[in-house]
Amino acid sequence: MGKVMRRQMDPLDCLAWSALTRDAEYDQISNDDFSIATRGEEIDLTLFPLAPGPNHMPHLKTLDRTITPTELRRIESLLPLELSNLVNVLSALLVSHGNELNTRYANLVSSKAHLQEKFDKKKRDVKLLRLEATSLDSKLENLQIGYNTLGQENRELRSQRNVAFDEVMKWDAMRDKEAQIRIQGLRLKAWRALSNPFTEETQVYNLEPSSFIYK
Repeated sequence: MGKVMRRQMDPLDCLAWSALTRDAEYDQISNDDFSIATRGEEIDLTLFPLAPGPNHMPHLKTLDRTITPTELRRIESLLPLELSNLVNVLSALLVSHGNELNTRYANLVSSKAHLQEKFDKKKRDVKLLRLEATSLDSKLENLQIGYNTLGQENRELRSQRNVAFDEVMKWDAMRDKEAQIRIQGLRLKAWRALSNPFTEETQVYNLEPSSFIYK
């Protein structure tokens, strides 16, 4: 029966049969092959890109048996050079993609702030336009009231003008009638004067027309 223990891991514990010790299986170049990697090569080339710093890992330690070949092959399959390279590439891609996402997020935040500022400005402009529209409506209403008042005054002035015109026509008619009456009176007086001859005494002693008395 085993138990899980946590201890300081020596980087070479799991790298004795790593991909660096079997380099010929990967690149088929015999000049750079080596059978045993140094501690610095193992740490720098294989382990360091994956887990820099103090390395801790939980592992199952049995008290009554040693590691089996199957478990050893499983451990070896977890640490090939290709896997390390792929992980490094994936890490670089993740970092690059993360930076791109951060840049996009920063741009979106900036765009949102800019749009919010424009939206707030538009809201203020709309509020000012509404106030101006309300003021213009009030002015228009006052102008309409003034126009109605002027229209009423104009109608009253027209009515007064018509009344005055009627009065003038009446006065003109009265003057014409009075003139006609005077003309008729003068004609009547002239006719009476012509129909009554003057006496000799009147011609001698009373020659002023104002002394004539017509009845």
